[in-house]
Amino acid sequence: MKQYRVDDRQLVTEYPFNWAIDSTVTTFDSKYAFVGLVNGSLCQICIDSQAVIRDYGQIGLGSITSMAVTRDNNF
Repeated sequence: MKQYRVDDRQLVTEYPFNWAIDSTVTTFDSKYAFVGLVNGSLCQICIDSQAVIRDYGQIGLGSITSMAVTRDNNF
């Protein structure tokens, strides 16, 4: 996955994942992005620091094809 700046479309960072990405979602405050992988794993990225801050590991048996975040960011 690649992160770009919106204003000038310059590459900020690239996140290497061992599996293909099936879905992503960001929190309403744009602080975090969640990445669901085809092997059922989930990762949390801090957008400001460009770091994977939490790898939840494999949370399901199949691909994570969709996710949602509530308005109060309770995931």
